Amino acid sequence: MFWKIVKWWRRVRIILGLYSDRGKSEHFLFQLLAPITAQEFYEKMISLCYQYDPFATQYKGQIFSVRKLEDRMQYHVRLYKDGTISGHYEHNYEFEMQGHVRGKDCRTMVESEYAELKTALAVG
Repeated sequence: MFWKIVKWWRRVRIILGLYSDRGKSEHFLFQLLAPITAQEFYEKMISLCYQYDPFATQYKGQIFSVRKLEDRMQYHVRLYKDGTISGHYEHNYEFEMQGHVRGKDCRTMVESEYAELKTALAVG
């Protein structure tokens, strides 16, 4: 049932224009060696304390989005159809909506922050 809701919500966001054309290169982290499904990605990310993020901006080719809360900030990681993984560190929208929307203090994750992702996703 969860996966039906995820797919439905993604379609709704695309119809409403909540589908960004900005691209995935802005916060590129690494490329998977082999493709995985959204469910496989999610299961691996749960073990690292990430959770599904239903309100995230949807980029073209993106198939899943998760976040990990850290105080008033969050790590946000996306999986794309071609196996690209992108991620950034930003304000948590529940606490800092204006800072989140404006991109205040938003930055691409550094390698020490995403090393555990590469291990969990069997990249390095």
